[in-house]
Amino acid sequence: MESTMECAINMMTRLKSLARRTNTLARTHAMLALLALAAVLPTTANAQALTLDFGLIRGTTTKNVCFLNGGWGTFWLTGSSSTTQTYVLASAPSVYVQWSNVCFAVKFDAAKGVSGTNNGTIKVNYLQSEYLVPITVTINTTARYSKPSKGYIAPKYKIMGVTYAPPGRSSNVTYGSESKVGNTTTLESSFSVSTGTEYTASVGLDISKWIPVNGLGVKVGGSSSSEFSITNTNKFETTIEKSVALTYQTNGPSCSGCDDNISVDHNYDVVWLWLNPLELFTTYSLEPKVVEWNGYGWNPKDPVAGVDLYPVLVGYLNGTWPTTPDRGVGAKLARAWAATGEVWQPGQGPGLTCADKGAIAKADPFAAYLDAACVRRASPYVMSSPFPVAGGTTADKRFTRLTQLPTVNYSYGAPITNLSIRNVNTTTVASGLKTSYTQSYSYDAGFKLAPWLLTIEANSKTKNSITATYSVNRSLTNSTTTSSGILITPPTNMFYPGYTQFAVFQDNVYGTFMFYPVPGS
Repeated sequence: MESTMECAINMMTRLKSLARRTNTLARTHAMLALLALAAVLPTTANAQALTLDFGLIRGTTTKNVCFLNGGWGTFWLTGSSSTTQTYVLASAPSVYVQWSNVCFAVKFDAAKGVSGTNNGTIKVNYLQSEYLVPITVTINTTARYSKPSKGYIAPKYKIMGVTYAPPGRSSNVTYGSESKVGNTTTLESSFSVSTGTEYTASVGLDISKWIPVNGLGVKVGGSSSSEFSITNTNKFETTIEKSVALTYQTNGPSCSGCDDNISVDHNYDVVWLWLNPLELFTTYSLEPKVVEWNGYGWNPKDPVAGVDLYPVLVGYLNGTWPTTPDRGVGAKLARAWAATGEVWQPGQGPGLTCADKGAIAKADPFAAYLDAACVRRASPYVMSSPFPVAGGTTADKRFTRLTQLPTVNYSYGAPITNLSIRNVNTTTVASGLKTSYTQSYSYDAGFKLAPWLLTIEANSKTKNSITATYSVNRSLTNSTTTSSGILITPPTNMFYPGYTQFAVFQDNVYGTFMFYPVPGS
């Protein structure tokens, strides 16, 4: 039994044949009947109403919607329209024929969308060429737009590296253009992942100036730091390296009256502090449990334009050498510039407290440190036993002894050691290594009650503080690279009473080199 569609097509075929064979009057009647039937057939067979649901989206998105054309004839595109600028017809076939699969691409323009449900209708117009009958394809669109909001918080500092003083006042270690000094960090432990928070990282590869605009954070173009680069990111963490143009140099003990007869003093180790960091975030309006970390920026309130990197001797952090907040190291760590225009929690302020200095000093496992009551405490760190051999790693995975230069001779009359050394590939030996610190942060006064900030606070494990967790420096897991220059000048006193052999270790967190006396030397 013929379908209505098949019957109509057969009837049109007969009418066309009749119109060609009969006299003028009959031909006219046949043509009128043919036109009447043609006017009905394409409209009923080809007019389409399609539904396109984008679902939950976070930005500009393009999706396709298709239908199988059962209409007779050839159809040519004549135009389109949309009820809203939020939806744009990205592509449509200029022509389609019977029994073809017809597809349209529709773009949701996030710049025109609003948070929440966005509905719209797109009409695509065609003309059936055989009988000039207009056809309209209607696409009913809907999307739930989880609108992103960018912002930033301002921790007091970020530890960029720890470099260790070599033995001897005239000695030094230089981390030059080919060194892999840096750190790999995640903020995941700051957020309550166990209670449903989704933490992820989508980190930009630059460190730029950010400013507040209408309650949001906005990056200033052309302000990227040339001193550091972000070289490796994944879902949870990112790696920062110093640039080839930046050189770290750490000298041996340089106290007044010191000479080459003094060996290692960890008060002269250096912690490289970034004093105006910003932590960048994105939150989404329809997803209150999602926190996306976007990496770093620098705070323009600091009179130092760019990344404010400051090398601090550990002795200033642990109270061995006093500081005052109005000059020198004390003034730098007071961060007075952050007192205005920033919101701090009660009891907190811009300057580094004893607790902050203690947390920073602990980045150096051998350093004494201050507790929250400003009492100096000895380092609890104990070197592995048995003592690691060349190529061996400490039990906590923090240090790996070099094979290229496992030991330097620091005895009277020994030759000066002056050479370049390579980092150790730590892919296997330091897997699982982690260390962390927690600190308070401020935010720009213009961000008060901003929805993105409330989301950050609602998902934080500890309100108004942030925890940075450092793992093995990913730059050290990629390849073995020429890294640094070591100059060791031995003692000039034949009666030098100290250790004469120092094992050379790589710090697997920061990629720097540490000197430890060989037991029994």
